[in-house]
Amino acid sequence: MKPNLYRLLKQDIELICYHKTGKTNSHNIKCILSPSFICTTIYRFSHSFYKLKIPILPRIIWWINFLLFKVDLDHRAELYGALYLPHPMMIVIGKDVKVRGTAKIMQGVTIGGNLGKTEIIENEVFTQPVIHGSVFIGANSLIFGPIWLTGRVFVSAQAVCSKNFENSLIFGTNQSRATLQQHENELY
Repeated sequence: MKPNLYRLLKQDIELICYHKTGKTNSHNIKCILSPSFICTTIYRFSHSFYKLKIPILPRIIWWINFLLFKVDLDHRAELYGALYLPHPMMIVIGKDVKVRGTAKIMQGVTIGGNLGKTEIIENEVFTQPVIHGSVFIGANSLIFGPIWLTGRVFVSAQAVCSKNFENSLIFGTNQSRATLQQHENELY
C-alpha cells in the first residue's frame, strides 16, 4: 500500500490523542496543536515533496523542522506508520530508516546507520533500522542498523540497540527480556 499523506496524518493525530487523552478523537484541538503533531506534519510534507521529486523544497522544509524543534528527521526516511514524538527535541532519524506500525519516540533518540554496515535480504540492501509493529523508544536511546525491531518492542531510556529484536524489552547494550504490563501500557 502506497503511503497517503492524509491517512498518515490521521494516524499520527489518533496516536497522539490516544496517549494524551486515552481516546483516538482526531478532532481534539489539544492534539492538533501539540508540538508532536506540528513536528510530524512538517516531516510528512517534506517527505511528500521528496517523493514527488521536487528539488530543494524537501530540504528547506527539513530546515524549518530543524530550526523549530532541533530534530533531524531526514526527508528520505520512510516513516509510514503513526508517529508520536512527545518531546520533539534532539531526535535524529537517518535517511534509510523504515517505520511501519506505530512508534512513540522520546527526546534525544538517534536511529540510523552503523558505520556503513549493510545487509542484503531478498536482493534488497539495508543500511539502517527497519521497525515493524508497535514500538516505544525511550529518551537518549541509540538504535543502529541494519537491524529489525518487530512486534511489540519497548526500548528503555539510554539503551543501545544494534541487533534484531522481536517482542522484547531492550535495555542496556543489546540486553532484552519480556515486557511487563507497564511497558505494554506505553505501546499502542
